[in-house]
Amino acid sequence: MGRHELTGAERGRSSAGRVERGPAQSVECRDVTVRFEPVTALAGVSLRVQPGEFVAVTGPSGAGKSTLLWTLAGAVRPSEGQVTVGSTAIVSRDQAARLGVAVVPQGNGLAAVLTALENVTLPLLAAGHGSAAARAAAADALAEVGLAESVGHLVEELSGGQQQRVAVARGLALAGGVLLADEPTSELDHGNREIVLTLLRAYAAAGNVVVMATHDPEAAAVADRVVRLDEGLLSVER
Repeated sequence: MGRHELTGAERGRSSAGRVERGPAQSVECRDVTVRFEPVTALAGVSLRVQPGEFVAVTGPSGAGKSTLLWTLAGAVRPSEGQVTVGSTAIVSRDQAARLGVAVVPQGNGLAAVLTALENVTLPLLAAGHGSAAARAAAADALAEVGLAESVGHLVEELSGGQQQRVAVARGLALAGGVLLADEPTSELDHGNREIVLTLLRAYAAAGNVVVMATHDPEAAAVADRVVRLDEGLLSVER
């Protein structure tokens, strides 16, 4: 799949299904090293992603892709170096979330005993959004990923691909300028992969930051820029 210019409809999707926040900011890690002794997961990694940019992070399993995303998200503290959102140094996951950094985790991180709608609505409520706005944003986000007819289904009743789309919907609904997606298309068929990648591309095109970890070269081809991690070292592919 190659990149293409967004249609007006695709750009319009960038604001649907989300509660609007302030203007997007850049995300940067500078000389970041992360050690989980005796393993060095990231070794002196520097990466800056500007608003409006969609960056794909590729590399083999165990290369450090998930560690990089969770470090950008504030959940992993660097052993050395610094992560910033705009001009603010990130020291915790809660702080990053308040600055609009949302994550689509590998494995989805959904509550199996809640419905698809509840899995998207509850984090919005926890973030301080009103009940009606949170429920409407959750329903819109689920419709965007093709799950309008499944909002009332328990997650445990959904297929792996449907669960992955719920996680993407939740990330898009929560994101306030920065979306970090860890293998968001790994369980999807071709048609649903196209839907998700179009949404990610549209979100970035609206002036936001998207960083996606992926093993899929066709998914990576959609990004504006591709970087590669191997044994914790970052290089630029294009």
